[in-house]
Amino acid sequence: MANTQIIKDALKKRFPVLLKVKHCLDRVKQTNHYMRVQRAYPDKLERISQRAKSEGKIKVAFILVFNSVFPVRTVFEVMLDNDLFDPYIIVAPNVGGSHQYQMDLLNEAMDALSAQYPDRVISGYDEQKDEYLELGDNYPIVFFCNPYPNLVHRFHELQYFLDKDVLTVFQNYGYIALQYCDVIIQSDFCNEIWLFCAESETNLEYFKQTQQIKGKNAIVTGYMKMDKLANAQPEPRERKRIIISPHHTVYGWSKLDIGNFLKYHEFFQSLPELYPEIDFIFRPHPLLFQNMLKKDIWTQDEIDDYIRRMETHPNARYDHSGEYMDEFTNSDAMIHDCGSFIAEYLYTEKPCCYMLKTPEQATEGLLPMGQKCMENYYKAFSEEDIIRFIDNVVISGEDPMKEKREQFVRQELKVQYPKASMELVQLLEEKIFR
Repeated sequence: MANTQIIKDALKKRFPVLLKVKHCLDRVKQTNHYMRVQRAYPDKLERISQRAKSEGKIKVAFILVFNSVFPVRTVFEVMLDNDLFDPYIIVAPNVGGSHQYQMDLLNEAMDALSAQYPDRVISGYDEQKDEYLELGDNYPIVFFCNPYPNLVHRFHELQYFLDKDVLTVFQNYGYIALQYCDVIIQSDFCNEIWLFCAESETNLEYFKQTQQIKGKNAIVTGYMKMDKLANAQPEPRERKRIIISPHHTVYGWSKLDIGNFLKYHEFFQSLPELYPEIDFIFRPHPLLFQNMLKKDIWTQDEIDDYIRRMETHPNARYDHSGEYMDEFTNSDAMIHDCGSFIAEYLYTEKPCCYMLKTPEQATEGLLPMGQKCMENYYKAFSEEDIIRFIDNVVISGEDPMKEKREQFVRQELKVQYPKASMELVQLLEEKIFR
């Protein structure tokens, strides 16, 4: 018995070391797998190139789940005007919910996108046959709008295409600025994709440091989603306009605890009365009220009442539309705490105010590019800070960060803007039809 206990004690002491060794070996094995995937792409590219030259054009699929999450819409639209590409949108059902939920999301996206792009939208599911659409290698280029395999059927996730002659491409829907994005950067998906589109040189360098294959599949394309901002039309107006956009992470988000809506929700209601000379656009994150309902923070009646109260102000409007480039263009400032907007609103070069819980949040939880963006923000930790921003920066025009902000946006943020999508299409054209 004594000897048995000695052995157990010895193993207990060595167990953490053994676990560490096992983790290292597993990581090496995983990295080797990722590199095998990457080494297969040049041969795929050669075969696809021969096929494309023979057929004169190449079919491209854009697989999306949500109508509002289409980060490479601009690439799709550029390809519509290019005789070498034949692009289609494949709407993949979200299998994470009930069947009714799947069908509601699928039909919503099908209706909206079919109205915009007739004959270019294909359903990823046949309800009558209860069959999911298998793409095979019918589309030699596939753009993904969703990096999470658990949301879709296996026919519509990256793994399905790895043994097929298909080149896969991805750019994240939100500008990669939060440490929360490490989950995506270090995922199987982003290590196995053919082209991982980085928004900036700063982000590419970060990928090289943290991604398992060290950015081997990453290229700097710019942030293609924002190309549409250049086409937004300014409206003639005399009144100042401010967008208020609270994030959805109001409760239970230990790794993404950035939402301040519960702190400021009544204050937001008071702003239209405090500033009758200013128009306010209340544009919460699409998931804000859904999450508050799910977590039993507010009832549906409370949510409806809040929206109704906001809309009773003659100088306030509740905006829940999918597109927001026109809103950005026709605003004078934004007050928000949304992750993706950290970079996106800066594209307007207009002043913006970020709501923070603590001074540490101005750096903690942000990637290097997120920190650079935050350095060009006015920061609010209280109602008084928000009022000061409105009084001094928006109304009086005292904007001491203006020159620094514009220089940063033009030199580091607006990479290939507003032709990032066109540049990527030209790159694909050169690689395939060389």
